[in-house]
Amino acid sequence: MMAVEGTLSPEAYEAALRFLGIRPGPRHWSAFWRRVLAFGGVLFFAFGVICFFAHNWAAMHHFSKFALIAACILVSGLCAVWRGLDSLPGKLALVLAAICIGPLLAVYGQTYQTGADAWELFRAWTLVLVPLALAGRQAALWLLVWLAGSAWGGMYLGGFHIPEEPEFLLAQSMCLAAWEIAARHWENNAAHRWLEATWLPRIIGFTTLFVLNLHLAAMIMTGRLPDPAHILFLPGGGAHLALYACLLPGGWLWYRKRRPDLFMLSCGLFSLASLLFCVLVKVCGFDWDAGSLLVSGLCIAGITAACGHVLRRLHQTMEAEKAARPDPQSCSPEFFEKIRTPCSWDALWDHVREARLPTGDPPPIPDRSAAPWYIAAQLALGGWIAALFLICFLGFFLFTTLSVHSMEGPLFTGGLCFLILAGWLMRRDAVFTEQFALALALAGTMALAGAVVLAASERLMPVAAMPLVIGLIIAVIYPFMPNSAYRHLAAVAGLLCVFWGLDFLIWNDMYAWHVDTKALFRPLRARQTMHALWYIVLCVFMAHCWLAEHRWRPGRRRHALLTPVLHGMYCVLLVSAAGGLPDISMSGDFFRMLKSLGGTVGIGAGVGLMYCAHVLTGALAKTSPIRLLCLGFSLLAVICGCFLPGLSVGLLGLTLGRYRGSLVTLGVTVVALIVYFFCYYYNLHATLLYKALALMGSGTMLCAAAFCIHAMTRQDQAAAAGSDHA
Repeated sequence: MMAVEGTLSPEAYEAALRFLGIRPGPRHWSAFWRRVLAFGGVLFFAFGVICFFAHNWAAMHHFSKFALIAACILVSGLCAVWRGLDSLPGKLALVLAAICIGPLLAVYGQTYQTGADAWELFRAWTLVLVPLALAGRQAALWLLVWLAGSAWGGMYLGGFHIPEEPEFLLAQSMCLAAWEIAARHWENNAAHRWLEATWLPRIIGFTTLFVLNLHLAAMIMTGRLPDPAHILFLPGGGAHLALYACLLPGGWLWYRKRRPDLFMLSCGLFSLASLLFCVLVKVCGFDWDAGSLLVSGLCIAGITAACGHVLRRLHQTMEAEKAARPDPQSCSPEFFEKIRTPCSWDALWDHVREARLPTGDPPPIPDRSAAPWYIAAQLALGGWIAALFLICFLGFFLFTTLSVHSMEGPLFTGGLCFLILAGWLMRRDAVFTEQFALALALAGTMALAGAVVLAASERLMPVAAMPLVIGLIIAVIYPFMPNSAYRHLAAVAGLLCVFWGLDFLIWNDMYAWHVDTKALFRPLRARQTMHALWYIVLCVFMAHCWLAEHRWRPGRRRHALLTPVLHGMYCVLLVSAAGGLPDISMSGDFFRMLKSLGGTVGIGAGVGLMYCAHVLTGALAKTSPIRLLCLGFSLLAVICGCFLPGLSVGLLGLTLGRYRGSLVTLGVTVVALIVYFFCYYYNLHATLLYKALALMGSGTMLCAAAFCIHAMTRQDQAAAAGSDHA
């Protein structure tokens, strides 16, 4: 905040980030990439083992299958014991052994056909994983226990054809309560610091509350309780209501007083708000007319604004309480390690002042920090839903009340009025007006886009120019809407529309379905070149801006305008990388053309990664071999990006996320990589045996690369005798 307001100079801002440990040094980079490669290698190898035994190779004797999977478990277990259960290699080896137990049980079930159901396999897997997780003392093993146990419970209850399972939700709530009680009991025990991880209870709590909320919303809207013939031992409707009545106030008291967690409080508050909206709709009635749409949109905007006001007050209060009490070192997810070092405000200011960067007395401690990302995401989602209702109201009103035949003119006028009102309301410092203005701005933008679509459909403009015009409209609106959520959404939509609009305008004849295949692919090389140049410019610009963040962040106007654009660029890369996925459902010349162009984003991300390697190694590395090695690996990423664009985009996101110390960017990138490779191998036109060999080979190479980095780091540390250069 001080950097944005101009209190800190660019040099002081960069010095403060380095003092806090957010900017990584050589040792931090080597540790980070060692974790990334080891984590990815273990996951690839484990899923390769699963695919190998899912292939059920008939040529192998069943004793050979048992020997192979048992050897994997034995080697992993011995490696975990040898390296220590508290070390990173030991933890990953133990996770690999736990995953391989599932294929062992599956091979046993395939070999000895006992007539057992699938849920019995997951029951046995869960029971074996529990003592392993108790010995391993890490959250990743308990995640496996929760996943296997959830599959066990879901398959078991699914065999009774129960549409709503209060027993399953009760078991999930008991798992969450057991974790929280254990974390509270051993909160000051150094041997159980892994219980301080918040990501696992957040996953369990969010999943349980989401499913329970869906059941209750369905009961409210339909007015029917579950069929008594499909109830196991708990009454369906009453059990759901009783469980919700216990979870909501109990969770509020626990996560507000005992173990403060704003994420869980925000989930509970928005869950209650969604049920409140369902009750209002049920009581007041809802007809698909202009009045109902307007009232519903205003209700959603008002409820979202009220939730935002409560959560922001809670955020400020909890931050003040956290600053007042001794702050124990928080446990971040094990994969990301600790990025931010606990530091007092006075110590940070003394360090910056010792470098002779600022002068004078330290400024006051900021009393208001930005809302966390999950609150912003929930508020933006509420704004989207309210905007959809408002845009439908506008369409119904213009169509039924005004009785117009040409809709694009009134729709354009109504959208422009919405945008003017939204721009005026966004400058008011109030939660309700801010969220209501967000809904109005989204509705106005979609109204203008709808007018453009209607104009194009009536031949008032070329259809190929439609995305470009929409992108230009978003670009004109962007600087006049001082709302971060709107600007992030507008940046993603605007960048996609501008690029694909230019593409459609240049190659308009390519989308005519009557042309033959040879004419369709004749200018493909030129098109690939244009796409590659676009993504190269996009990635290099994004990397340059984030690496030179200290130069443009001191300045409120530049920070407010540029930050959403950079985030939008990375989202565009993630969306574009999905074009390179193999998909058996995509057929026809149009989809084949998009698939052939999907690799260009990988080339652009690889070039951006080379730029990052050049800048970072030039600032940190002292020897040329290390720089050449990093540039060689980034060149390999360019080559791999032609075939796996998601890999290059993910590596670029991991690099920039670690440099900025952003756990949100790292988390989004890791999830995107997991989803990308799952979709890639699932839709790959190959046998399970080929997929298994590819996964196991890739995992082995990644683990070997992690081991090489570890060996080089250890040798350099020994040679430097404690220096900071890896």
